[in-house]
Amino acid sequence: MGCLLHLAAWALVAAVPCPDRFGALQAHHLPAAPPRAALPWAPPLLALQERLTEEGKRKDRRNSCGLLKEIHALEKCAQRLAEAIDAAPVPLAGDREAEVREAAAELAAVCAAMRDGLEPLERQVREGFHRIVRSRMEGLDSPMLNGD
Repeated sequence: MGCLLHLAAWALVAAVPCPDRFGALQAHHLPAAPPRAALPWAPPLLALQERLTEEGKRKDRRNSCGLLKEIHALEKCAQRLAEAIDAAPVPLAGDREAEVREAAAELAAVCAAMRDGLEPLERQVREGFHRIVRSRMEGLDSPMLNGD
């Protein structure tokens, strides 16, 4: 259970922005690898771990916010909008205004996609957490453990 929780936390660090995300993806922070032969779920877990590590090493993702494609797209759209605003003289002319509006609409679309995509993920993470807490509580309340 500890190995799974460690991998889940490590994957969330890789996916979501944090100040030292790249440091968290280094080899010495990797979850301990379970023995491949002993546990039937070990090979998929190790494959996921390797995939996340490789994705974190990609040059275009090295200095980005996180590995979630939505966060990456949000960062790119925000940069594009900031560049369009900085390059535009005040008041906005016709072409510049259209460019700024297009960048703002693209950013709004990415934000909507992020909201729509992350709400189910948030719900699944919450349900998983509650399931883990319930199983731990059931284990602590078991008659075997209490000596009843």
